[in-house]
Amino acid sequence: MSSFGAARRADVFTLDSFGAGFDLDEFIGRLCRDFLSDSDLGSGSSGRLRSPGGAMKASEARQRVAGLLAHIERYGSRVRTLHDDVLSQVQESQQKLESEQQEVKGVLGVVEEELDKLRDGFHDLDRKVANFGRTTATIGERLKRSHERQSQARHALQLIEHLNAFSNLPAGSDLSSLPALFTDEARMPEAAATAQQLLSLTSDLRTAKQHAGVTDKEDSGLGTLDNAVSRLESYCNQLEARVVHNFDEAAEFCNQIEMAKCAFIMAELHREAALAQRYISSRDMFMNPKELRFGESTPFQSSAAAMNDLQAMYRDILTVAKQEAQVIDVVFPNPGMVMKMFLIRVMEQQARSALDRILLAPVADCDPAELRSYLRLVADVYEKTHTLAVNLERSTKQQLDLVDLADSLFADYLGEYPEIELKWMAGMYERQEANDEAGALNLDMINTFIEWNKEALAHCRILVPSPQIPHHVRQLFHSSTYYHANMGCLLEQIARHTMRGMEKALDDCEIGCSTPFSSSSLGDAAAKSVTEAAGRAVERGVGNVLKAVATISSILQNLKEYYTAIIMPLVMPSIAEVSACRAGMAALVKAVEERLLLNLNQGLKHFFAQMDKGLVNEQRRAEFRPYGVVASGLDQPTKACRLAAELCRALGRAAKATLEGTNLESFLSEAGCQMHETLLNHLTRFTISPMGALKLKRDMAEYVGAVRTFGLQPLEQLFEHLQQLANVFIVAPESLVALVDGTLRMSHKEAMKYIHLREDFRSARVEGRSLAQLFASDIGGLD
Repeated sequence: MSSFGAARRADVFTLDSFGAGFDLDEFIGRLCRDFLSDSDLGSGSSGRLRSPGGAMKASEARQRVAGLLAHIERYGSRVRTLHDDVLSQVQESQQKLESEQQEVKGVLGVVEEELDKLRDGFHDLDRKVANFGRTTATIGERLKRSHERQSQARHALQLIEHLNAFSNLPAGSDLSSLPALFTDEARMPEAAATAQQLLSLTSDLRTAKQHAGVTDKEDSGLGTLDNAVSRLESYCNQLEARVVHNFDEAAEFCNQIEMAKCAFIMAELHREAALAQRYISSRDMFMNPKELRFGESTPFQSSAAAMNDLQAMYRDILTVAKQEAQVIDVVFPNPGMVMKMFLIRVMEQQARSALDRILLAPVADCDPAELRSYLRLVADVYEKTHTLAVNLERSTKQQLDLVDLADSLFADYLGEYPEIELKWMAGMYERQEANDEAGALNLDMINTFIEWNKEALAHCRILVPSPQIPHHVRQLFHSSTYYHANMGCLLEQIARHTMRGMEKALDDCEIGCSTPFSSSSLGDAAAKSVTEAAGRAVERGVGNVLKAVATISSILQNLKEYYTAIIMPLVMPSIAEVSACRAGMAALVKAVEERLLLNLNQGLKHFFAQMDKGLVNEQRRAEFRPYGVVASGLDQPTKACRLAAELCRALGRAAKATLEGTNLESFLSEAGCQMHETLLNHLTRFTISPMGALKLKRDMAEYVGAVRTFGLQPLEQLFEHLQQLANVFIVAPESLVALVDGTLRMSHKEAMKYIHLREDFRSARVEGRSLAQLFASDIGGLD
């Protein structure tokens, strides 16, 4: 293509050619289109370059490259021209923009100055409006006060005129000469209010005169203040009489609208309470008590009939109260005050009258059962009266404190509570004790005492205010002191019963143990008979004490459960009462445990005294000092031993059946020690030969077997040592020292207590010395 064509194509490029969608490859392709073949550019229309596919002559290539460079130079020149044009346009635009910005800044400055002026103007306007408002309010307030003062002055002038009219009214004259306000029936409420204001004004004037020391020569003449007061009072009395008369007529026909007008007038005269009292007194409930089902003429035949009549009466009272509340709310300006007066009179008159007829105070020496029934009746009546008071308050929707009033009604019927509760429980206990000739411990009787106390607590929770309940509960539970025992409280009753029962058990034990346990009382002396007889002997004797221990354990358990479940929650609000109850419980448990320990020791004492008597009666001297050669019977214990061993086994069985834990262990340990002492003492009654010692050793083995049933290792060792002690009577004299110092490990003085029981004690010689001389070094020369 010619250079002209290329130049013309260069002119085709404008500033818009470099706008959106500009592609550099496409731009270069169009730039080189006239100097490259179609094969170099590719078959597409995008104008993109492609690597040459064949050989080209060097001269042709140089020529085409030179043309291309010149063409590119022209394009570059054109682009620089466009760039300069664009740069000029941008600079021109920037200058215009800066100029416009300066103009806008100037305008904005002016606008801001004007806005500041406007703000200042608005602030000034707000201050002026506020000042104007305050001024207007002040003026309005002053106008209001002026209007009020004007009204007050006008009213004061009217009052002075009315006061002057009453002051110049002669005594006994007709009231028609008074201003129309006081004679117009339609304006009676206004007249009543005005008359009351006049009386108040005259009272102030009198007070002012007294303070100023002013006196009139004619205090009661026409035109005087005293005459005005006298005529005003006379007018008020006449007005009140007319209003009351109108009220009575309206009440007769149940015209509540007219009654309300009259009540309003009386309220203006400050006599609403008097009218309310008159209205209340005219009610059928007070005028004719027979209107209620609780009549005054029918005597009560029983408590049940009395409660039925009382409940019917209370239902009637509640019905009447609801009806009267509706009327009073319509008629009286202050219905709450009137309803309170009505209900207080209902409680003080009707309810008290019913209580007086039902709750006949018991005589001083009445039967405890009657006193108990009386308290049950009081509690039932109190609940129903309390319910009535609550329902009356709910029905009237007034806070009238009727519950407190109901509580006060019962003060006269309870006396010094809870002494009356303690009195009937003490009487019931004394009667129970008198009827119980045996005096034995009885768990059912203890449960009866607890039931009495529960009943008294139920009365207490009903009849006593909540703050006083802990104190009274503590008194019912524990009120005895060191110097005074109160038989009505639960702890004293239980203490008396348990002490009496333990004393009875010990007496029975002593009686049961008074007869020796001997073969003469057995009949058939078979082993089974001996075992059963021993069991019966223990049951008749020390078994009474053991049964008492088991019963008292159940008693204390029941008492602790009752104390935890019932007493503690009621006394918990008072720390002092909690401490007192705990102290009472601790004192009772301590006293019972000490007495139990004493009884057990005494029971064991009686038991082993019985055993000792049996041993004395049954043991034969010939059994431990037989004459001649006795080979038969050495493998069997003596009859006395068998009886004593069976008693010991029976004692262990009885103890395990009633005791447990450390109590059982302590008891069996003490029993074993006392038995050991009894057997040692029994041993010293006899002179023992070697052949008799073999019999004694067999008896000792029987005793070891009996004690082994106790299951206490120390006791077994103690009795095994006792069995070894029989060897003192078996070994030859020359072996005694080795036996005592070795196997027995006894002091010579202690061993001498048993050595002197040997048959050969006086005749035996060891190296020419007697046995007494042999052990003389330890026993101080005993011979």
